[in-house]
Amino acid sequence: MEAVEVVKVFSNAVNVPNDVTIVLHKAKLHTPIKAFIKNTWTVWYIKGDRRYILCVVNHTAREVTEAEEKHNIKVIEAQLLTNLFSIVSDEKLLKSLRNGEFTGWDINPN
Repeated sequence: MEAVEVVKVFSNAVNVPNDVTIVLHKAKLHTPIKAFIKNTWTVWYIKGDRRYILCVVNHTAREVTEAEEKHNIKVIEAQLLTNLFSIVSDEKLLKSLRNGEFTGWDINPN
């Protein structure tokens, strides 16, 4: 199962309100050392015009061959699953997600 599908299943399992969307954003940046790539995957909790970071996975590794890229994706997906399971196991956080009251890291300045 790919990470996007995992986030979709997570969103359905958490049973977030209809006005809330949970999405996965993937960013890939080249480092000064050309053989290394920094992957940043962010799970966003979006309610109306407010966006909150639910969890972030950062992974920097050598990525020259296709096999290395596939391995790195597996490592990132494993960490993402760990983070999502941590969220599900936290009753207070889970309740705030279900009630639409989550106010994680707000990126919208006042």
